[in-house]
Amino acid sequence: MDKIIVLLLIFYFSLLVLNEKILQIIVFIVLLVYLYPKIYLYIKERLYGLPNYYSEKIGKIQKTTYGKQIKYSLYIRIKDSHHNILDYSPIQFYGHSKLFIDGIIIDPNVRYYLIYLKDNSRLSAYIKISYITRKIDDSFSKLKTIYEYLVHHLESFGIVNEISDPIVYKYLIKEKSLDKKYLFLLIIPILFSFYIFFVKLTVSYVNIIALYISLIDLPLIRDYFKNNEKTMFKGEILELYKNEVIQTVPTVNEIYRRSRWIYNILNSLKDFLIILEIRSASEEIPQIIESKSYRKYELATALDKLSILSSAEKMYTISQRRLNKRENFYNIRLIVFTKTKYEKDNIKKVLFSIGFKMKKPLYLTPIFTMLK
Repeated sequence: MDKIIVLLLIFYFSLLVLNEKILQIIVFIVLLVYLYPKIYLYIKERLYGLPNYYSEKIGKIQKTTYGKQIKYSLYIRIKDSHHNILDYSPIQFYGHSKLFIDGIIIDPNVRYYLIYLKDNSRLSAYIKISYITRKIDDSFSKLKTIYEYLVHHLESFGIVNEISDPIVYKYLIKEKSLDKKYLFLLIIPILFSFYIFFVKLTVSYVNIIALYISLIDLPLIRDYFKNNEKTMFKGEILELYKNEVIQTVPTVNEIYRRSRWIYNILNSLKDFLIILEIRSASEEIPQIIESKSYRKYELATALDKLSILSSAEKMYTISQRRLNKRENFYNIRLIVFTKTKYEKDNIKKVLFSIGFKMKKPLYLTPIFTMLK
């Protein structure tokens, strides 16, 4: 659960004990305001599906508009590779893997995606580079420069590649029209809320909730008339919510063994889509993590809490990996789509075994933006 929500709930129930009614209502309103965008997005996705972002293809470049932002994307398809994991020793595999990833991420303002798509046992691999901007600038020349560099980088690893058209994902399904019952279901609660709110105009929990329902319902009714079709995901979806790999210092042999597990399980499955988004992390991240670990050590010592001490040691381990092993820090997002629950459970199990904890996502719009 969100830490801010937890703190607000603790504060609210503390005020209940102290019988501070005015402060109770203020904290309650703050909690509702904080939750508003989350609740609104959740209901909107369930009623109308995913947002209808405008997307077009300019040559080989995909241009997608998100409100005031524009995302330019270019796809590189991996046609063939002269080597696989079985051709390397553990130390060779670690060195090649580190050089490969570090060599791809060359611009901190660009998002890089490693995409693995298996359709009826046929595996395809892509690298997508995306640049998000608010204005028409040098986006095309930026992507062109990065593309030319990546081609040379991939070829140096014996990887044959080519520029590709944008991927058409089969995990999206469109319904041509919205059900009219949605409008009816939205109008009923808003009429009821208006009735409660205006019958007794006082500052009470009932009136606050009635007003809150109205503020959620009104934009949802507006959205009903703006949506002509409903786009949804089909199949099973997983997203990474906790990365415990970074809290350990695996040996070269452990890294190789875990990679073999992933290699074997992916070869055994028939249909899936894996998207790994990678971005350069801020240079201040190691210092921030180290400072937080010191504060947790002090708190653990003061409170004599073993759990806090364990958490501090894990955070300190993260900061030391950059110092001792010269590893770069990256922000990552990992999404997995599968056709069946069996495939989902198998991938979830092998990812959990290496320290990637996956779960079914609550909100789908952020995932949808990764596909565009």
